Amino acid sequence: MTPMEVAEAWNGVTDEWFVRLYKGKERPWQVCRLSGNVISEDTLKVLSSHGSKQMAERHRERRENEARGAAVLKAMRRTR
Repeated sequence: MTPMEVAEAWNGVTDEWFVRLYKGKERPWQVCRLSGNVISEDTLKVLSSHGSKQMAERHRERRENEARGAAVLKAMRRTR
């Protein structure tokens, strides 16, 4: 697998992960995943809730990196 193929697999993940503040909850910082171009209840999934923005950002980054890493592994299996 070439470095370019790795980069294409890593950057080929089109889902988005983000943190939002959802007031009125004990753990108001939510990590969300968007699968699609339009934010709606059909394409938005709340993955977890956290008490601090810092913890939510860490979780968001981990989930995004896991998805991108999985895409690279999948591409590696296809090239064998």
